[in-house]
Amino acid sequence: KPKHVFISVASEPEHQIRLIDFERARRPLRAKTFVTEDLSRFLRHSLYLSREQKLQFLLDYFQTDSFSPRQQRWVDQLEKDKSLRSGEC
Repeated sequence: KPKHVFISVASEPEHQIRLIDFERARRPLRAKTFVTEDLSRFLRHSLYLSREQKLQFLLDYFQTDSFSPRQQRWVDQLEKDKSLRSGEC
């Protein structure tokens, strides 16, 4: 959901109004960071999925049956950031 409004007054008497989502507009410097932030954002906003469904999604995404130590650290960070919380809480 956009959280910022841009209003252009250059075209009098009408004004142009645009909704801007700066969270999506901000691009990380590395593609890996982009994927990490994008997945985190997806999980955080997927309130209709349970925690177990989100974990299964990540296992499927990583194409594995269990998380590697590096992946587990990332999952732990998601847990800390409450990105794995479901909307049923």
